[in-house]
Amino acid sequence: MTNLVDLFLDHYHRQAALLDWQEDRLQQNLLEKLGILYQRRVDENKISLWQRLFQSQSSGGGIYLYGSVGRGKTVLMDIVIEALPTTKKRRWHFTEFMQEIHGLIEKFSQSAGKDQPIVQAINFLRQEYDFIFLD
Repeated sequence: MTNLVDLFLDHYHRQAALLDWQEDRLQQNLLEKLGILYQRRVDENKISLWQRLFQSQSSGGGIYLYGSVGRGKTVLMDIVIEALPTTKKRRWHFTEFMQEIHGLIEKFSQSAGKDQPIVQAINFLRQEYDFIFLD
């Protein structure tokens, strides 16, 4: 299987050619680093249940990408999202994500016998998605 670094960079080069924009070495460096990080996460998800029982829990972690307007943050996020080989991914604008979270908390608050609705909302998202992206 092709690794994620190659997938991200291949997709980046295709987009640059298709949209006729100048490739940027800093963006490519970032995609290489993101590919390595996401490859680790994908590989962690392939570990069997038996192996997981005897390993410490992964923190999951996250990445906060920032920069000036027009630098290509959203384009890079789109490339990563499109290239990740999973359907368990979701992209939200921040306000939409917060509305979703509040809806889940409300749902779990109203469920009979359910406590800790915030924890249940988070666990629901962890079951539904391997990757969540906020823009």
